[in-house]
Amino acid sequence: MEVVDLGTVIATRVITGRKDTEQRYLVKLGIPKQMPGFSDYYCPVQIEGAFDDEISYSCGIDAVQAIQLAMKFLGGRLDRLNQESGGNLRWEGDEAGNLGFPLPV
Repeated sequence: MEVVDLGTVIATRVITGRKDTEQRYLVKLGIPKQMPGFSDYYCPVQIEGAFDDEISYSCGIDAVQAIQLAMKFLGGRLDRLNQESGGNLRWEGDEAGNLGFPLPV
């Protein structure tokens, strides 16, 4: 399934570079939607400024699980960006480097 529209955004977070003020990413979480023709749900996500602004998604049995898995997906992507930037990324709520998203197991 290809998702080309994020739909209604229910949550955002700005991630910036601690040392480089031009390094900025906008994390967006869309409202979960039922997959066409299925009982499962998907939750669209996007990190503006990274990964070609691609809209991705995570699927779950219900809307809550779709959100939980989307948060882990975002955590993995942000961890990768943070590693590539030498641990430079931060968000307003934590200057120690915890970007506030769970990591996939």
